Amino acid sequence: MGHVFQGLGKYVMAEKYFEIVLSMSENEVRDADLEFHCCCGLTLVTVSQNKFQEAFSYLFRCIEKCENLRGFNANSDPIKISLGDT
Repeated sequence: MGHVFQGLGKYVMAEKYFEIVLSMSENEVRDADLEFHCCCGLTLVTVSQNKFQEAFSYLFRCIEKCENLRGFNANSDPIKISLGDT
């Protein structure tokens, strides 16, 4: 829903939905990929509202989540096997 509201230019509503999903992802679901995408969405929404300081905060969280996902995938056996086969 956050992306839909963002596309419609309703940035306050988009920010609200991204924050709700981010909160659920951090506290209940524990889905790093979802957290990453919510942080990216929040970065874009806050930039669209000229809230640059807040946008940088979300951007740095995106980078942190990306690094966590990259580290998680690097230790994944299926990825090691597929890279070893090439």
